[in-house]
Amino acid sequence: MCYRLTSQLTRLAVYLTIVLNKKEVDAEIIRRVTKVAFDTGRGIGLEIIKAIHETDGGKLNFHGVMLKTKHGEKEERQQLFFMTQIKALDIETVKNIKYYRLSKGLEELYNMCLSGAKV
Repeated sequence: MCYRLTSQLTRLAVYLTIVLNKKEVDAEIIRRVTKVAFDTGRGIGLEIIKAIHETDGGKLNFHGVMLKTKHGEKEERQQLFFMTQIKALDIETVKNIKYYRLSKGLEELYNMCLSGAKV
């Protein structure tokens, strides 16, 4: 995460603490800041992660990803290739069809962030 974004989210946490009349940043504040971070996050990579995570079974083929994220074929293929190269996604082949799923590490991290657990 870049310095600017870290700084902005930290300030948000501090100001929420004041507005909500809390003595310190607590679990509720962290939950709200995490929600803001996810709700304002953007980009094809995050869209692909959300699409796969929200799918029953936790995997999608290329056309499933395209239907959910609504980007062009070339852009989707490039991003999926990149995400598999950096090991954010794993590929499972069933009957000659590639299915993409979140890598174990990314899935754990994403679930921790969604639950508000400490990373």
